[in-house]
Amino acid sequence: MYLIVREKDLPYVLDQIADALKSGAVEEILIVDEDDFIIGIIEPLKS
Repeated sequence: MYLIVREKDLPYVLDQIADALKSGAVEEILIVDEDDFIIGIIEPLKS
């Protein structure tokens, strides 16, 4: 599953992003700007 987060909301959802990555609930988090362009991708670390 993918999670899409707006750039402007990042400061408010960092804890939720960390929890989602730790739990394995998401494969990737896509960060988008106000025009819905992908400006970043966060992936969990592979061990």
